[in-house]
Amino acid sequence: FALVLYWGIIGNAHNSVTSASLTGFFLLFSECQGVFGSLKWHWEQFERYFPSIERFVALMKEESRLAEKTVTKELPKSTRGEIVFDDVQFEYPSRPEESALKGLSFKITPRKMTAVVGDSGAGKSTIIKMIMRMYDVREGAVYVDGQDVRDISLANLHNRISIVFWKKYGSILY
Repeated sequence: FALVLYWGIIGNAHNSVTSASLTGFFLLFSECQGVFGSLKWHWEQFERYFPSIERFVALMKEESRLAEKTVTKELPKSTRGEIVFDDVQFEYPSRPEESALKGLSFKITPRKMTAVVGDSGAGKSTIIKMIMRMYDVREGAVYVDGQDVRDISLANLHNRISIVFWKKYGSILY
């Protein structure tokens, strides 16, 4: 910038560059500078988030390790949303000696807001993972609209459930 400005001033002094040309050049230069700055910002965002995108694509390609039954049921498109935990017991495979859920039983009725609260490590995330069948229960059962989640195809189950992050209250399961 300084070099071009110096060249313009010298050129203007020797009458080889007019003031109008120099002003026009700097207006055009500042416009291009804004475009290149925007491109630089977008490139930095791309570099910043690309590893996350790669991880997301890798996770989407990953096959479930849970055994699906050869004949599975489908949840209807108009799923009511009743969820029942019946004496669920579960340990994470990485910590088989440590129970994450011990005889958990409850019922979530449709169209009612239900909150799951507790200390860190109390099992809130584990409950969501059980509903989505990211893991299978050791004992007991999890039912969605009266059907054991182990009998429902994973694709169908996952297409009927969504988790929405609500900043004020945390995550909401639909």
